[in-house]
Amino acid sequence: MLTPLGLFRGPLSVFGVGPVLFAVINGLGVFELPFLFALFQSTGIATTISSCVTQPWTIWAVNYNKVTPRDFMVTAFPWCWVVNIINCGILYVMLG
Repeated sequence: MLTPLGLFRGPLSVFGVGPVLFAVINGLGVFELPFLFALFQSTGIATTISSCVTQPWTIWAVNYNKVTPRDFMVTAFPWCWVVNIINCGILYVMLG
């Protein structure tokens, strides 16, 4: 559900305000550090690399295919959610 927070250097992105949110959650002591680190990395990076229109390769593909950024995000973002659900499940099994 928090997948959109990785877009546009959001709170789940390791760039932007993500490190501050990471420090606050880590300070609560709810999650172990390796799990929390992997969760932030996989969620933010998978979202940013695959469907964020601020990335140059995404803009190139959008322009090349003559698709609007809005149409791209509408079609790409559901797949991003699926990938993040799978990643979170794998992280929980491996580090949870």
